[in-house]
Amino acid sequence: MKTGSDDWKTPLGVYERSIAELRRTREEIQAEMQNLRQMQVSLGELSNLKTELENSQVKIESLKADLEKTKGALLITQKIASDAQHRVADAEREANSAHKELENLKQLMNNNQNSNPQLIEIVSKLQDQLAKLPLINTASSQEDDFKSQIIQSISDLRAQVSKLSDELMLVSPVTGKDYTQLRNLLAHREWRKADEETLKFMVKISNRNRDGWRWLDRGEIEQFPWQDLRIINRLWVEYSNGRFGFSVQKQIWQNINVANNNNFEVENTLGDRVGWRVNNNWIKYDELTFDIIASEGHLPSTVHILGVDKGRVEDRVRLLLSRRELQI
Repeated sequence: MKTGSDDWKTPLGVYERSIAELRRTREEIQAEMQNLRQMQVSLGELSNLKTELENSQVKIESLKADLEKTKGALLITQKIASDAQHRVADAEREANSAHKELENLKQLMNNNQNSNPQLIEIVSKLQDQLAKLPLINTASSQEDDFKSQIIQSISDLRAQVSKLSDELMLVSPVTGKDYTQLRNLLAHREWRKADEETLKFMVKISNRNRDGWRWLDRGEIEQFPWQDLRIINRLWVEYSNGRFGFSVQKQIWQNINVANNNNFEVENTLGDRVGWRVNNNWIKYDELTFDIIASEGHLPSTVHILGVDKGRVEDRVRLLLSRRELQI
């Protein structure tokens, strides 16, 4: 039975109105609880992200501190080595001076047969000086041993500095990509795997694998981070002893002279010189020579990174090799 407008004043009306208010309150509380749960999830994700960032920052700061500490030790050791070298040089000069004075004395005694106090004094001084020569020679030998130890210590410190620097330089400051695996593949001369790793990085950074495309177009080439391009190129050049790398290809490309600088002819000539074309035909990826004996500039397989199997790429080759970051 429906209550009238004044029924709320009756006990039943008051009861029903209270029930309705409780229902609305429960719904509001449930909605607030749902919002709180979502906020807790978001806060949890933010907390995890903050923890990861803090851990990364701590690791980077630790590496930097180790690097600075090692550099400081290197400077101290270099100063010790320099001081040791100076001491050895002083000892050698003293010995040479003594030998020279002895020769002069012999000449003087040959020209003057009569003994005199001046000659006696000179002989006495030389005897004292020459008596020290065995000690000087011994000290020189010890200095040589000490210098060898110093040189070894410097070598070890340089290796530590190089290792720490390499670890910092293998991570792109822009994309955060870690190129340690590429470095390892190149160090072990696994050229094909290194080439595939290079293609994987460049495609992933350019976000070209989102639609199944495994090559870079004009936009991706222009926007590709120069920091990552420089790291990739440096590793290829370093571990091939200057035989492979984008900058090596660029140098060959810059030395090509064709009529009217026709991009199509320049690209074909580049392909011929680095071994990407055989008998006027672009070779397939499996036909590339993944070996250090390959033509200079043969790797990485730039034309395949730029999609030569999809058609003419001379414009994209020009665009990539004209990047100013590619310097030998």
